[in-house]
Amino acid sequence: MRYRKLCGRYKRPRKPVINPEPSPSRRKTPWATLTIRAEHYAMLRELAEFHNCTIGAAAMALIQTEFVRQLAETDPEKARQLEEEYGPIFKD
Repeated sequence: MRYRKLCGRYKRPRKPVINPEPSPSRRKTPWATLTIRAEHYAMLRELAEFHNCTIGAAAMALIQTEFVRQLAETDPEKARQLEEEYGPIFKD
């Protein structure tokens, strides 16, 4: 790497960035931040370790299961359709 003199100082050239990842809100499936208490995060982390998955996958599985269960009380057909669409949550 050759140093170049810029603004009276020698600067090290930076590596060119090729297609940086878009921000989470601009991805194909947008992300959102979830804030939980530290003790619940520890519980979620233990669940993730037990099921050998990521913390995000464990949170998604818990949320999806509860959502489908609640939806089954009001709209059983829609709940059945979601279960078929998402498939099994944990794969052993």
